[in-house]
Amino acid sequence: MLFSVGLSKNTTTQGRLPVLYDTVFSNIGDGFDLTTGTFRAPVDGLYQFTFYGMSNSETTLDLVHNSMYVPLSF
Repeated sequence: MLFSVGLSKNTTTQGRLPVLYDTVFSNIGDGFDLTTGTFRAPVDGLYQFTFYGMSNSETTLDLVHNSMYVPLSF
């Protein structure tokens, strides 16, 4: 599975809502749902996520697995 998505313009999100990306570069395995901003693993296994963000104000990033927040360390 491989997916790569991005934004073509600046965007603002409210609360803990997913970022709704507007550009799909690849979605091999169709695990990423562009309409909801979520990835569902089609098979059990180990997955690695790498994400980048840029902000001119305070930013919070959350990773959610099966409706539970996963602690991130930077």
